[in-house]
Amino acid sequence: RFLRSQLEAVRPELVLVLGAPAALFLLRSDAAWPALRGQWRAVLGVPVLATHDLDDLLAHPELKRDAWADLKAVMARLGTAHS
Repeated sequence: RFLRSQLEAVRPELVLVLGAPAALFLLRSDAAWPALRGQWRAVLGVPVLATHDLDDLLAHPELKRDAWADLKAVMARLGTAHS
């Protein structure tokens, strides 16, 4: 409830959510993590993208490719350059 009120007050351009627990909580979803990661959703009209959290990336370096793709999607949505 608090986070949603903050989204309404701040109205960010987008939100990048790190990790399954945060994504499941914010999106109020019971979907499996693979179905949430990398997919744009909306919360109160704010675009939300979920990606791996830092602990997962440190424990499983092969996930960095997914995380980089997600970050490029964020940069594209914001209109910033990436390579």
